[in-house]
Amino acid sequence: MGRKLYKMGRAILFCLLVFFMLLQLNRIFIRKSLERPWDMSNKIGGFYNSVDDYDIYFLGTSHSYCSFNPLALYENTGMKSYVLATQKQPLGATYYYMKDAIKRREPKYVVVDVFSCLLKGEADEGVVHSYTDDMPLSFNKLAMIYRVVPRGMKAEALFPLIKYHDRWGELKPKDYHTRYEDYEDPYRGYVALAGHSEKFQEDLTGESKKNIAPAISDEVKNYLLSMGEYCTRRGIQLVLVKTPTWEEESYSDRLKELEVFIKHQGFAYIDFNPSKDAMNIKPEDYYDGYHLNTVGVEKFNTYLTDLMKEKGMVNDGVKDNRWLVEREKQKQEFENFAQ
Repeated sequence: MGRKLYKMGRAILFCLLVFFMLLQLNRIFIRKSLERPWDMSNKIGGFYNSVDDYDIYFLGTSHSYCSFNPLALYENTGMKSYVLATQKQPLGATYYYMKDAIKRREPKYVVVDVFSCLLKGEADEGVVHSYTDDMPLSFNKLAMIYRVVPRGMKAEALFPLIKYHDRWGELKPKDYHTRYEDYEDPYRGYVALAGHSEKFQEDLTGESKKNIAPAISDEVKNYLLSMGEYCTRRGIQLVLVKTPTWEEESYSDRLKELEVFIKHQGFAYIDFNPSKDAMNIKPEDYYDGYHLNTVGVEKFNTYLTDLMKEKGMVNDGVKDNRWLVEREKQKQEFENFAQ
């Protein structure tokens, strides 16, 4: 009996060694997004490395990370927030990101942009790795991979080495030396886009309509209900929003369908599109048809600040000087963008 236990212990130890060796190889070979504005490794990893307690989490797709500026909101309301979002993130992934974030630090509010609810559920390897690669291993990540990642991509989502194993020739010193603990983002997940790209005119054609689902799926509805129940049990206010886009015709019908469900279920909801005139947002305030540039974001967050104050979403305590200093640096960087 003792010999069997000894052999079993050795086998378990060997498996653990192999597992941790694979984790280290994953760390080396995984693509690291460290250059602004698309430094998503810093933005996702930065949340898990941060020491702050947050009042608000902003979740969702690029419509979230190109709209909400936590430093601007903090300057004017005293409310600390983080944008934990990735490109085209499916709502199922948002649900598990929400659970993982709340497990670490419980906020007062969770704000989710609903654009992902309108998209087709297509398998896209780049999208999958954007929401799995930089999220640290946890039970929520394992559940997300099992329930959300398309069947043929689950293995590489768990072990990115499967996808990136042929990067030998591309490896740079940062791949060997960058540790997860090094990730940090003073912008707290916000992606600052400068200028007005040529893609703006292309987006006005409504070409993206091909990515919009023919109907709101039961899966989306069930995830929204689960998110609402999860937040309610913890005394957290869930707020669904649609951030302002210049081109909205391509998804307006599907958004109206979603709004019927949202209203029926009693979710708190704000569509910011009808308020673009009140924000004084113009075409030149967009990087493309769907994402605000830094000028547009300042206008949107000023409007959002006023709304938060009306709703009593303020913290009048002593301000954190670290956040204020980083906000001043951000303003200077935005001025440099405009020059």
